[in-house]
Amino acid sequence: MNNPFKISLAQLERQKKIQIVGELPGSFLGVEDTELTRFPGPVAYDIEVGATVGGTVVRGAISTPIVSHCGRCMKEFTHELEAEVCHFYDKSDDIELDIAEDIREDILLEVPMNPLCSEDCRGLCLKCGADLNQGSCKCDNSGGGNLAWSELDKLDLP
Repeated sequence: MNNPFKISLAQLERQKKIQIVGELPGSFLGVEDTELTRFPGPVAYDIEVGATVGGTVVRGAISTPIVSHCGRCMKEFTHELEAEVCHFYDKSDDIELDIAEDIREDILLEVPMNPLCSEDCRGLCLKCGADLNQGSCKCDNSGGGNLAWSELDKLDLP
């Protein structure tokens, strides 16, 4: 795969700015699909590389679709990951500057640890597993609180 993120420093010195716009396949991220997360679409980028005193400044934005499972209701959903890019590289005697790994890391850092299909997702009932987004279940949840701590509530502490 041709790497659009290899910047010729001689060309950058002549032009002062280079605009890099395009898309790469999701495989650019180097992440294998799992049962919980997939990257089905392209990685879109709009990056400006500029020569500045003492080095190179890289700014822009990248985005890609991601398929996840909601951390509350476990339903599969697709959403867009977006990341801002902002890096400074010290001046060097190298011929090229390869920013691909930093671009890849910028988007991967945006992958949520606990993705939610929506902020108001009600999740699953802790007793019967019913999807509470579809309506109430018949369980007696009047005790309130977190059922994971219910055994501690039974302790007679001063």
